[in-house]
Amino acid sequence: MRQTKFENIITGNLNNPVFKELYAPPEGITGNVVVKFDLF
Repeated sequence: MRQTKFENIITGNLNNPVFKELYAPPEGITGNVVVKFDLF
């Protein structure tokens, strides 16, 4: 899920910008990988 697809993260004007809290990656893809080895 990309936060910037659903809402703006910067509000206000150029002299006084207001940044919203980031709860998701602003751009790109993230993921998790788990590798389990059973030695015995």
